[in-house]
Amino acid sequence: EKCELLYEALNCADCYRSAFLEDCYGCTSSYFLKDCHNCESCFGSYGLRKKKYCYFNEQLTKEGYESTVAAFIWSPDSINAARKTLKEIGLKHPNKFYKGRNNTDSSGDYLRDTSNAVYSYNCHHAEHIKFCEDAVDAKNCYDICEAIKNESDYEIEGIGFTSRCIA
Repeated sequence: EKCELLYEALNCADCYRSAFLEDCYGCTSSYFLKDCHNCESCFGSYGLRKKKYCYFNEQLTKEGYESTVAAFIWSPDSINAARKTLKEIGLKHPNKFYKGRNNTDSSGDYLRDTSNAVYSYNCHHAEHIKFCEDAVDAKNCYDICEAIKNESDYEIEGIGFTSRCIA
């Protein structure tokens, strides 16, 4: 959401010119990050907040970071090695049980700006929904999947901009 120039990014928002990100927010010019927020020029790091020039969770100088990243060879083997190292770093950090923000009376995961969402996953800007997945701007919906701007819909999948639809 609101990202530009990303490659292989999952569940990210407000990120720019980065690759291999997961669950990141506000990151720029970074690679191989997971659960990082507002980071710039970081590589292979997990769980960072407001950091610059970190390489596999170690703080470097700007010059040290730039020379280290410039020496990285972008081959399939080195990419897989970086992913493996990031996974090992992640095992040493606590893993949050829930990923979401700005929710009230909601249950599920990957929720953002929802109210009264029950057993719902990857839903944003939704209210009064239950058993929903990948729903954006949904209101008063039950058991919908991959839906955008739906209202009072029941048991639908892959349909957007509807109201009062029943499968």
